[in-house]
Amino acid sequence: MRTSKDASAKPATTRKPDTRVDFQTLESAIGHEVRSLRHKHDLGIAELSRQAGVSAGMLSKIENGAITPSLGTLKSIADALNVPITTFFEHYEEKRDATFVKAGQGLTIERRGSRA
Repeated sequence: MRTSKDASAKPATTRKPDTRVDFQTLESAIGHEVRSLRHKHDLGIAELSRQAGVSAGMLSKIENGAITPSLGTLKSIADALNVPITTFFEHYEEKRDATFVKAGQGLTIERRGSRA
């Protein structure tokens, strides 16, 4: 006789969706940004491709991370979306803060082959 509860069944857990996106390649990061911005501007692929002067097929390949777009192509897409070209790279690299250190108050770094 089987019971309604299977002893080997694990209890259901509620997990929050992972909103962090890890990109394996620069191409996939660029493609994700292009697609996100296109959706944000409520544009279809055909409309954005027309405004950017890029074929719909190429735009689709860019969004899917299948090709490495030239800087000229990225500039055309950025202009059509009215964003700086750097927007496409924002989530690929880790942001690092800079710190101001007055002359003579920083750490001394010794490198092999240097005089200091």
